[in-house]
Amino acid sequence: MTAAPALFDFALLEENWGSPEDTLFQRILGLFRLESARLCAEIGAALQTGDRVRLRATAHTLKGAAGNVCAQSLAEAASALDDSALTAALATLEAQFAKLQQLANAVEAALAAGGPRHPVFPRAR
Repeated sequence: MTAAPALFDFALLEENWGSPEDTLFQRILGLFRLESARLCAEIGAALQTGDRVRLRATAHTLKGAAGNVCAQSLAEAASALDDSALTAALATLEAQFAKLQQLANAVEAALAAGGPRHPVFPRAR
């Protein structure tokens, strides 16, 4: 059995945005928390209304946002939804969204628990 991928690549996150104690670092993560929740809600709404173009565009935006904060598993799930939004069966899209939502919830929980000060963010030194 292979281990689940880490929610974040902390070494890369720190390389990109500096120390977890820095204001910029905390601001970026705070903005991500707000934006990711909004984007997940928008993806869900697009899925419910069958708006595949909006679904694809919003999944693409979430992919970029998650990538910017090095939440690789979430970025990969958003990428899969982005790639299949226009052509996949509805059941496939719903399953992909369920996985994406689980990952988004896990990322949010880690950030709410203290973000980089939380054990999910091991120091890579």
